[in-house]
Amino acid sequence: MSNSKHYSEYQQTPQVVVRVPGIVKILGAFAENYKGYALCAADSRELKVTVSFRQDSQIRVFNAVLNDRKHFSSTAIKFRKEDRWSNFVKGIIFELSTMIQPKGMNITLDGSLLKDENKILCPAVALGVGIAVCKISNIDVPRNRLLTDVYNACNRFCGERVEYMTILTMMNAKEHNFVLFNNQEGSYSYIENTFRDSGYKLFFIDSKIPPAALNDELDLVQDTIVEAMGHLRTGYNQSSFKNLSLSDLEDRINPMPEDSRRVCSFLLEEYKSASNVEKCIKNREFDLLGRSFTRIEKGLRDNLELTCPELDWIIKRCSEISSCAGACVIFTGRGGVIAAIVKEGGVEQIQSRLEEYERIFGFCPTFLEFVPGGSLSIR
Repeated sequence: MSNSKHYSEYQQTPQVVVRVPGIVKILGAFAENYKGYALCAADSRELKVTVSFRQDSQIRVFNAVLNDRKHFSSTAIKFRKEDRWSNFVKGIIFELSTMIQPKGMNITLDGSLLKDENKILCPAVALGVGIAVCKISNIDVPRNRLLTDVYNACNRFCGERVEYMTILTMMNAKEHNFVLFNNQEGSYSYIENTFRDSGYKLFFIDSKIPPAALNDELDLVQDTIVEAMGHLRTGYNQSSFKNLSLSDLEDRINPMPEDSRRVCSFLLEEYKSASNVEKCIKNREFDLLGRSFTRIEKGLRDNLELTCPELDWIIKRCSEISSCAGACVIFTGRGGVIAAIVKEGGVEQIQSRLEEYERIFGFCPTFLEFVPGGSLSIR
């Protein structure tokens, strides 16, 4: 389909097609701040990038989902706020320009990720376009260099707050596997999806609230976390975050502002939960993993105040169902998504509660089983 849209727009057959998967952060969403563990995975969303050369120096970009078109010169790339999504294309071409001689290109962007917020869309576009430009230019770029260029395109050129592990998950996701990041060592490993035939299923509940309802709060929380980690480094001498305990945060000799103490309490809980997630999934200890979800959600609500009435309502209803092992808000780039671990007999009960949610709040939620999606592809 993306090939035909590219041909319809430019009367050219694409020379390169790249598929980038959407990703979700299930546990450890803030782990890069304290070098902890994070559990991520690809999902069914995708971005498709198709590229062909032009005879001039112009770069033309067609957003097939928005039916929007942008163009700029490959020799004069500048950030312009009004160009919105096309800045993500500009950013990676600008970063690659020290290695690849600028040429004119026709680029088509297509796929469900184009409906997402910038924290997922920006790295997906930068990565997909970056790979496509390198491929069509016959340039073999080291993966670490590509990772750095995508990161700089997002954070430096576009001003979006994007983490390395978001980009790395897009680059390395594997079908039917979760990806566990160790941010201390800068490494990752795969965990096979053991929910199959276990009597439990992992569901994602999309509350359908407007993404901005949480994304603005998330940006404020990120700033608060940076401040709290600054207080932590000032008051404590530990070589690693993992050496801290909750009692350390209540130390009267090294007093910490209450807001920062609450934030650090949550981060410690997140670290502990994400550190144990591999054991829980491999051993199918999903009741234990569900309790971790519950503790994470309590911290998100009470310590980070990252919630809203709609999400609170769904979480509360999940907690009232005995066959739901636990539920918490996760970060997917769309805002307002809850992960729930449910025994097979409890699915109908949750679906019934969600019908009530629609009557109360006016949003029509979705309730879908989550299975880790496919990987990045190039052809």
